[in-house]
Amino acid sequence: MTTPAPVFSITRSEDPTWETAPYVIRKGEEVFLEGIQLREEAEDLCTLLNQPPLKIVPIDRRQRWLSGGRGGRHREAGSILIEAAMLIPLFIFLFLSAADLILAETAKSNVGYLAQNAANCTLQPGCNPAAYVSGAASGLSMNNTNLSVTAGKGTATVNYTTTPIGPFFPSLTLKSTAQAVAP
Repeated sequence: MTTPAPVFSITRSEDPTWETAPYVIRKGEEVFLEGIQLREEAEDLCTLLNQPPLKIVPIDRRQRWLSGGRGGRHREAGSILIEAAMLIPLFIFLFLSAADLILAETAKSNVGYLAQNAANCTLQPGCNPAAYVSGAASGLSMNNTNLSVTAGKGTATVNYTTTPIGPFFPSLTLKSTAQAVAP
């Protein structure tokens, strides 16, 4: 087996701008790499560049794990199932918690609205605050069995107990007291 003739060679640049790094590696007559400070470094690079490649691997002959074939993905199938089994309950918890918080905040707003309207109802002749609140609560999709009203002259207090969707939060008792606004 014969050694191929070297393709890369070393020359010293005559350009004064390259005074601190004068060595140049050429590929034939063309400059391949310039600005090398030491001759030994240039010789090592030139020797490395002139070596034949150790092994050429054709693209279609690569091992399957390199191309993401059966060897790589097949082993990950079980880990994806385990990760999903851990993450799905977490997403369910987050979804139910967010829904419970939204419903509790909506109920808090509705209880304030009902208390204000019940207090205004106490000033109107013939208006029953408990019946008014019961009818308005059903229109707001609130459970009437969890609702209680205490009304006096110009004031009203409404208590409402929420029912959470998920098992993560306890029931909340919301209370709102309001003063009537004179017309």
